[in-house]
Parts: sequence; structure tokens; C-alpha cells
Amino acid sequence: MSAESMHRKRFFFWLSFIWITLQVPFLSSAFRIDDPNILAIAKQIALRPSDPYGFRINWLGTPQSALDILANPPLVPAWLALWQALFPSTEISMHVAMLPFSLVALCSFAILASDFEVDPLISVSLLICSPAFFLGSQVLMPDVAMLSFFVSAVAFALVYEAQGDFFSWTSSFVAAFLCPIAKYNGLVLLPVLIWLFITSKRKKSLIIILGAPILSMLLWNGFTFFRYGKAHFLAIAAFQNSPLNTPRLFILIGVLSTVGLGVLPLGCIGFISKILVQRRIILALSIYVSLCACWLAARLRYDFMPSLIFSLSVTLSCILIFLSFWEGWRCIKDRNAKSSVLVIWILAGLAFQGGIFFTSVRYVLFLAPPAILLILRQSGLSQRNWTSIPPIVISFLIVLAIAVGDLEIANGYRNVVTQQVFPLLQQHKGKFYFGGHWGFQYYSDRIGGEPVDLSKPPNLDEGDIVAVATTAWPYFDTPRTGKGFELKTHTIHYFPNWPFRTVDCHSAANFYGNALPDCNLQTYLPFGYSPEPSEKFLLHLVQRTDPLRESKP
Repeated sequence: MSAESMHRKRFFFWLSFIWITLQVPFLSSAFRIDDPNILAIAKQIALRPSDPYGFRINWLGTPQSALDILANPPLVPAWLALWQALFPSTEISMHVAMLPFSLVALCSFAILASDFEVDPLISVSLLICSPAFFLGSQVLMPDVAMLSFFVSAVAFALVYEAQGDFFSWTSSFVAAFLCPIAKYNGLVLLPVLIWLFITSKRKKSLIIILGAPILSMLLWNGFTFFRYGKAHFLAIAAFQNSPLNTPRLFILIGVLSTVGLGVLPLGCIGFISKILVQRRIILALSIYVSLCACWLAARLRYDFMPSLIFSLSVTLSCILIFLSFWEGWRCIKDRNAKSSVLVIWILAGLAFQGGIFFTSVRYVLFLAPPAILLILRQSGLSQRNWTSIPPIVISFLIVLAIAVGDLEIANGYRNVVTQQVFPLLQQHKGKFYFGGHWGFQYYSDRIGGEPVDLSKPPNLDEGDIVAVATTAWPYFDTPRTGKGFELKTHTIHYFPNWPFRTVDCHSAANFYGNALPDCNLQTYLPFGYSPEPSEKFLLHLVQRTDPLRESKP
């Protein structure tokens, strides 16, 4: 075994050890955001593997076919169904099940960084400090899984192009095959692979890798067509054009505000500053964008801190776009096909976001690897030196603070259900109805709750409880009671034990979307800082009307 191979194995070992150690404090955190629908598909696959979407789910207020409403392909749910057959279904166990995906992503990114002559340690450290990656690794949603296959497909395709070994070709083919059926955003891999094929000297082998994601999409959607009468991808595309769709201008603003500080680690500012000093035109454009973003933040009625975060995030996103076009022009002049891979990856990824349902930091996670490599290469700090340490340390402290805030908010939904609703339910022995998912649905389901069907409101009886999480979708007004009954309402303002927020109206923050139902602000920011409550729960208890009070004039 060569010295280089031994060094790489030691690097991967210590990288894995450090990453797992960093994730241990978050393994017991509550399920959150879209985790319940991933778990619902996993449960269905465990029961009926040949019928993964053959059930109905109340996700947006009314029961609908899972095929039409649950946007993710089945790879991650299938993996979790297999895991549940062997291990417990606890939060710790399920989060451990997701760790291999983030480990593969980190190791593959180290290989990709080496191929682009960028120090793997700096590159991987910055990826770890990306809020999109760090927080995305603590949920059951498929974004990190898709990223791991995306990066692996590109990294091993480049290694195969250079070395021609069968292992690299096989690894790239398998990763490319799995990428889009982990998450449909993985289709952005196609233009990257097309460019690699065009510029490759091993075209016969590369065209097979290029065909892998197309083959997996055909097989999966062919299966759903024959099983359910419609292709899942087309069903979700139709859902994207529903009346709930976000206006395109809001999507554009949302993408710009999520990429800058949601995908890029804050420490990238230190590397970007080196670039701006050398390229005055990009500096001038950045100042102009910053002023425009401040004006827009004022129009959005943001306070000082949200305005600062918004303008900085939008400016960083625009700088990334400027750098991508700059690098693209240099690649054309120098005929540098390899560097143009990063440009195509970034621009194709941004273009893909134009047709999505709404914006979310995790939706643009796959932009982190090419953005980090592009910034490092252009900054001239692509090799290890002491000046790269402070930005990385600052980035890590910030992403850790954001992750703790996300954990606190997620645990709040679980705590309210187990510590507030469940004792009340045991006391009154009635039925339990609820509104709002984002983890709240999972824990409410677990104690026997039923999501409110907005098209058929429940017939409430004495002792019934209706719990509403007003920040989480779907939101509905106060439930109605029949004659002789009334509601006794208890309001719970949930204050996380940490001021950094990922879902919070007061700070205009929403790591997982660009709108909250009970909020008068457009929540574009990937995170925020606020001492206010992050959630308001309404607990409605149905009781009989006091006859003495009714008889009074």
C-alpha cells in the first residue's frame, strides 16, 4: 500500500471520527419539519414494499394521495424501512441511520477537492460549517443523501477520467443512478455529467454514467405509472403549479437570501474579501447589490438585525453568481474544461430553483461543494495556511449556535405534546385532534391524535382536545362546537432556551421555507436572533356550557 493511500485512509478515519463526535449531541433531537412524511412512506414500505405510495395522508389540511402530495422519491424512506426492521425506531436510532450519507458526502468532497487542487482539509471544514449541510445532517429528509450521491458521481467520474480504474467508474455509475431517486433536485447532476461527457477522452464509459440518472428516473416513474396510473415526478410537477405556488419574484428573492448565509459558511467572507480586493468591478457590483438589498429589506419591514442578515446574504449570493460568470469567461478564454464543471454546477443549480414550489435552504444544499471550491480557487488560499483558520473557527461557532437553536425549536413540539397535551388527554379521556405538522404531527399521531380535516371539521364532544401549532402548516381558525358545548382555550408561548432561531416570525427566519402561516413578515432569512417565543400553541378543551351562565339575561 502506497504512502498516499495510507495518508488518505488516515484522513478519512479522523474525518469520520470527528464528524460523528460532532453529531452525537444532536442524535436525540426531535423529528422536525418534513420528517413525518418521510417516516410515513417508510412505514408504508415496511408494510407493503410494492406499494410505497398507496396510502392517504393529511399533510396540508385534507387527506390526499401520498403520490400527489409527498414530493420525495422513495430511496431514503426505503433505507429507513430497512433500518427499522433491524434497529429501534427511536430518534437516536433513526438519526444514526442517516449518518452514512453525510460521511459519504464529506469523503467524496475531499476527493473532489483534491482533484481540483484545493486542500481537502480546508474544503471539508468549510462544508461542515455550511448551515445547510450541518443542519441537514440532523434530519431524516433526503437532501444530504442526494448531495452524497451527487458529489460522489462527479468526484469518481473525474477520478475515472484521470486513472481509468473500474472501481471509480462503478462508484460514479451507482451514485449517479441513486442521485435523482434520493431527491428530484439531483437531476441537476445531468448537465454536469453532460459536460463531463463532452469534454471526456473516455466517452464510451462516460455515456453509461450519464445514462444512469436517466435510467433510474425511467424505472422509478415507469413503476409508479403502472402501479398508480401516473408518474410520480409528473404528479409532483403538477402539484408545484398548484394555487399554493409562490410567485416567481418571491422565489428569486428567497433563493438569493438562502444561498448567501444558508449554504455558504460565514467564513467564506474572509476568502471572498481576498477576491474583491483583486477584482474591483465585482467589489463595485457587490456594493450596489448591498444597497439594493438594504432598500428591499426596508420594503419588507425588517428590523435592523434581520435587514443586516438579509442584505449580507443576498450580497454573498450575488457575489457567487458574479464569480461563476467570471470563472466561466476565464474557462472559455483558457479552454479550461475542468474548472467549468463548477460553473455549470452552480448556474444549473440556481436555474433549477426557478421552478420549485417555494424556497428553502436545504433545497440549495447541493450548491455548497462547487461554491466552496470556486471561492477557494479564486481567493488564492486553496492550500493550507494559518490565515484560513480564523474564518473556519468563526464559521463553526456560528453554525453550532444555529444548530442548537434548531434543536431547541424542534424539541419544543415534542415537549408540548408529551408534557402538555398528553396529560390533559389522560385527564379528560376525550379524542385528540391537531393542526400543524413539522414534527408536531409525528408526536401527536403517536399519542393517538388525528389531524383536523379542514373539509370535514370533526364533531367535537365533551373532553375532546384540539391542539394547534400556529406557526406550522397547516393552520386553521378556532374550531366550532355544537350547541351546549364551549371551548376552554389555553395559549402556550414556547420560548426556546437559545436565542438563535431557524423558524421564527419575529426575526423573519425560516430555514425550511419562505413563509409562515401566522406571520405578517416574509420569512426569507436562513436564521435569525430573537428573544421572543418561536411558536404559539392553542390548546382547546371542549366542555359543556354552564347552564347557570346560559340562564342569565
